[in-house]
Amino acid sequence: MIVVDINTIAYLYLPTEHTYDVVSLLLKDPLWAAPLLWRSEFRNVLALYIRKNMIDLNTAIAMQAQAERQMTDHEYNVSSMVVLNEIGIISQLSRAKLESRLNDGLTQHHFGALNHLVRLGDGRTPLEMARASQQRHQQHHA
Repeated sequence: MIVVDINTIAYLYLPTEHTYDVVSLLLKDPLWAAPLLWRSEFRNVLALYIRKNMIDLNTAIAMQAQAERQMTDHEYNVSSMVVLNEIGIISQLSRAKLESRLNDGLTQHHFGALNHLVRLGDGRTPLEMARASQQRHQQHHA
């Protein structure tokens, strides 16, 4: 069994550059599972294709029905608490990893501000700007 997201399901039914790979995946393992949300997400994708006149309503209805038949008995509910808890854990771990690589005293928020300044385009990297800022801070407090 493969747990898939809406992109994988959409690529199966709507021709894209990824369709061949998704069909190969389906042939390799035809048992797919997805959270119930996939139905609404797929309807949104199909609605976009209808609005852009890439498919007609009858085709969209047929695609939705076929996808629902394929996913029958392989849909599941996802606890919001579990998802949000995982997001919190990932956020905390990524923040800790980033801050472990920054100079002493710099935080994720400092890095974000520096990253914004870099996008302004003076050519310096966030690390170069952080070091310059830290040196100015140390000189001021020396």
